[in-house]
Order: sequence, then C-alpha cells, then structure tokens
Amino acid sequence: MSREPTFDEVLRAAQGGDVDAQELISAVFEESGRPDEAVRWMAQAAKSGRASAWRQLGLWQIVGYGTPSKPAEGFARLCTAADAGDVQAMTMCGVITAGGVGVPRSVDEAVSWLLKAARAGEPRALCQVALLVGLDGGDAEIAETLLQAS
Repeated sequence: MSREPTFDEVLRAAQGGDVDAQELISAVFEESGRPDEAVRWMAQAAKSGRASAWRQLGLWQIVGYGTPSKPAEGFARLCTAADAGDVQAMTMCGVITAGGVGVPRSVDEAVSWLLKAARAGEPRALCQVALLVGLDGGDAEIAETLLQAS
C-alpha cells in the first residue's frame, strides 16, 4: 500500500523543480489563505511552461488574488495558456472577450477562441458560440444548428 507524500516531501520536490509539486504546493497555500505563496509557487510552475499554471495566474491577476488586479495582463496570461493548448483557457478567453472584461469586447474574437476550444474537445464551447451568435443578432438558423451540435 502506498502512502500519500507529506507536505515537506512535496515542498522539497517543488523546490527541486517538480512542476506537479509546484502546482500542488500552490493549491495548498491557496486553500490555507496564503495568496502570496500560492502565486509565487504557481509562477514557478508557469516558468516551466505549464499551461495550466499560466491559466491560473491569469485568473488570479484578473481578480486580484495575491497580486494587484490587472485584467488586461491577466487576460494576456490566459492567452499564453490558450496558445499552449489549454482548452479551459481557450474557453475563458472566449467568454472574457465576449463580455469585454478588461479587454475590448469582440464577438468575432470570442467566437474564434470558442471554436478553437470546441475543436480541441470542449463541447460546451459550441453552445457558447451559438448563444453569442444568437444574442449578437446573427443568423438564428446557424445558432440553432450549433446548439443542436453541442
């Protein structure tokens, strides 16, 4: 029977550059209400190129968790994660662009991000595209087709 690693073991692994451990340590600090440490460890994971770490840092920067709120810079981090193939980040970029949260609102760009997410395997992204097309005065038949496909 294998045992779970201790906090100290995971911390040593994180300090040694283990990206999984860095994300895990970041989550532990987040859960324990230590945002500065959570951001520090997530930034270490992002430096290693981990797309999920870039996504999390972007979200935290948008809302100001452990760092000053800078929505445009947070969005840029989300785009870095999306460009690296993170499907959740692609979806978030689409939703944020559709709403104009910290970035100029653009339905075309939002649809582009959401279609990338759909092609990468996120089925709900098609539903979001259909809603955007329908709400933005687009072709109702196209919107209905997209909704049925999602």
